[in-house]
Amino acid sequence: MNKEGSNRLFNIIYGLLALVLAVIAIFTHEFVTFLMLGFVVMALVNINNILTKILAQMCKDSEKHSNRPLE
Repeated sequence: MNKEGSNRLFNIIYGLLALVLAVIAIFTHEFVTFLMLGFVVMALVNINNILTKILAQMCKDSEKHSNRPLE
């Protein structure tokens, strides 16, 4: 599975998780908790995406520097 397909799958899973939490929040009348959990999940997904980009950049830089001949 390519990176775009993997991201799409994770977005679908996050959407389903949000839907389940919303249904639970409706039945338990915990709307504020639902909103707070939503903010936490969005922050964690954002942190994960940023760390993934940093790791990819570090791997690319490492490969670029490892191919240089010794001086």
